[in-house]
Amino acid sequence: MDDECRHLLPPDQYDLCRTPPTGVRLHGYRTRGGRAFHNDPDCPQLLRGQRGARAQDQTVHAVEPTTWTEITRGEREPCEFCCTPQWLDRHRSVHRPESAMPTTGKPCEVKVGQAWVPGSLTWESARRDDGLWWATVVRRHQGAQVIEDRNELKIRRPAEAS
Repeated sequence: MDDECRHLLPPDQYDLCRTPPTGVRLHGYRTRGGRAFHNDPDCPQLLRGQRGARAQDQTVHAVEPTTWTEITRGEREPCEFCCTPQWLDRHRSVHRPESAMPTTGKPCEVKVGQAWVPGSLTWESARRDDGLWWATVVRRHQGAQVIEDRNELKIRRPAEAS
């Protein structure tokens, strides 16, 4: 039956089966002291909250990975900055075959999780509204080219060969 989850309950009644609202990824981030669910661990609003806590001599909690289904209803709201359809559009990854890889771009390293992987980038002509520089980045993942937008915090110059 389409109007029941796999636990035979009405849709969105069972927390582990509820779907995230529009603009919210299933996997995201939070802090123990915060009130929002974030798509981005480097969200300017999340970082602003941590700076504010630090300035007021409050405990600054670590940014923790979580899922939307782990959040108790009413405990947190989606971040108004990074949990929007527009944010998702700007940060979507596009997998393309090798033959479709752009041939231009400066060499760089891209932060993927905790690792830095080789890639190439083309910077946008101006900073975005968040105050950061953004680039279109091309990198490899499991034999395919991944093309995505990344901000300056997740891009660096290639490490020098020893």
